Amino acid sequence: MREMTLKEVQHVCLEILKDVHSFCVENHINYSLSGGSLLGAIRHNGFIPWDDDADIQMSRPDYDRFIRTYTSKCGFKLFSPEIEGGEVANARIARVFEMDKTYVDQGPEIFVEQPVGVWIDILPVEGAPSDLVEAKKFLKQFAWGERIICFLLYKNASFKEIRKFHDFHGYVKFVVKKFISLFITIKHRDKAIQRLKQYDYDSSEYFCASAHYGLREWQSKKNMENYILHRFEDTELYIMTGYDENLRSLYGEYMQIPPEGKRYKHDVYKRYWK
Repeated sequence: MREMTLKEVQHVCLEILKDVHSFCVENHINYSLSGGSLLGAIRHNGFIPWDDDADIQMSRPDYDRFIRTYTSKCGFKLFSPEIEGGEVANARIARVFEMDKTYVDQGPEIFVEQPVGVWIDILPVEGAPSDLVEAKKFLKQFAWGERIICFLLYKNASFKEIRKFHDFHGYVKFVVKKFISLFITIKHRDKAIQRLKQYDYDSSEYFCASAHYGLREWQSKKNMENYILHRFEDTELYIMTGYDENLRSLYGEYMQIPPEGKRYKHDVYKRYWK
């Protein structure tokens, strides 16, 4: 197998994005590019040049409908912990995989317990409380739930993965996570996911898509009430109309390109052509 270049990974991610976009348009499901993909759309009209994945997000109602009805015209495969067969998905989110031409060495973080290829992430956006104090409590629950679920990624990782770490800190982190994963079950994952859905999205005024950035993830639902098409590489994909407030909350002055030493990459994964 030949290792894929960054541009090749981005190309496959783009093909998956186009397929998901087509399905969502045909079935009246709203979505928005999110995180680094939304930032890339606004700042670069496509991928952030050094980014090696793609993310979209959907409101909880749209997400639930998507994961239960998605079929791919290109043969891509969806895995989610909330649908039949979901016991193999060790995360809160869903992913859509290219399974035929590519292979990904998942490393120590095994999302799905079978061979997979390049993927994109599909994030459910949960309703959140309007009160700041309650929002802080909810985000702590959110962070704790994500942390618990994250340990499942290491449950089936081989101790041979230790060889991929070149520093003592990485070695220790892997051993600790692997040990804790032995006590985490699917029931813990499912309970954490249910706890994150405690605020009805439709009746909420705020939302959270993740707890990664803490309180900055707590945003007005007005940001996601409407969607517009925006250029992304050689196509157009949907973004939330409140993208400026969303990105400023998450990244600050997001139009400024960070120095090379602060450009995040997913180096844990190796991707190959079959």
